[in-house]
Amino acid sequence: MKSRRRAVWNWVKRQGLCDLPIDYRKLLQANRVQVIDYVDGREAITKLGLSAMMKHHGFITKADERTYIFFEPGRSKGEENCTILHETGHFAERHTRPGSGAYTEEQEQDAQEYVYELNPTP
Repeated sequence: MKSRRRAVWNWVKRQGLCDLPIDYRKLLQANRVQVIDYVDGREAITKLGLSAMMKHHGFITKADERTYIFFEPGRSKGEENCTILHETGHFAERHTRPGSGAYTEEQEQDAQEYVYELNPTP
């Protein structure tokens, strides 16, 4: 079984990053991943037929050759960071299925490791 921690840092290194803290929003932007809250993304979410996914704190999907992370607004910055980093983990591990939200327990643990390793601390 692969080391989850090693997988996170190997991915970060492949992105050309070596310094902490990691600016994950820039990292996502460089990978053409758009991060949008549910309010600003409501029209796109509806158009994609993914309104049911809004029951989650966040989700990732691919559409039109782009990847999107949508997240629930109104939560604390820390909770927002955790959600976006978790979805970043799904992206990095190539778990992106168009809005299915059906991940295995192992995939969820892989994604959660990105929260543990990359979450900025105050």
